[in-house]
Amino acid sequence: MVPLWWSPYPATLDGLGYASLAERVLANSGITLSGFRADAFASTLILSISSAVTGEGPLVLAQPLYAVIGAAPVIVGYLFARRLGTDRGWAPSRTRLAGLVVALTLAVDGIFVRRTGVPDDDTLTLLLIPVAAYIAYQYTERGHERWLGALIPLLIVLPITHTFSTLVAGLTLTIL
Repeated sequence: MVPLWWSPYPATLDGLGYASLAERVLANSGITLSGFRADAFASTLILSISSAVTGEGPLVLAQPLYAVIGAAPVIVGYLFARRLGTDRGWAPSRTRLAGLVVALTLAVDGIFVRRTGVPDDDTLTLLLIPVAAYIAYQYTERGHERWLGALIPLLIVLPITHTFSTLVAGLTLTIL
C-alpha cells in the first residue's frame, strides 16, 4: 500500500495499461481481442470484475487491489512453514516462529515487494505457483482426484496470467 501515499494511481505502466483495458472491457460490456497480449487477460479481468462489483474505476482500484493480492503469498508462506513444522513434529512455538520468519522474510525482501506491491502479473503468479505446487504435491502423495480437480483450473489460468511464469510453474511441477 506504500505507493498509495504518493498517488492513488497504479505505480507501474503495466497497471495503467491493465486499467485502460479494463475500462474498455467495461465500456464495451465484453472483451475485444484487439490490443490484448496473451498474458493481459487475467489482470484485465480481475480489474474489470472488481470495478464492476465495487463501482470504483479500474484506474483507482488497481493499486490497492494488487497490494491486497500481493499480501496473499506472505500468508501462504506463513502457512507452508507452519505446515512443514507441524509435519516434522516441532513444538507449536517453533512452528509459529518458523512461519513468522518466512512471512517477514517475504514481506521485506526487495524483489518480492517490488513484484507484489504494484499492479503486475507477477503478483498473481507469486501466489498461484506455490499453491499449484502444493496441490500437485498433495495429488502425487495422496492420489485423490479432488486435488487434480483443484490443480487443473490453476494450470489453465497460469498461461493467461503471465507467460514466463507459466514456464516457471511447468519446471516446478516437472521437478516435483
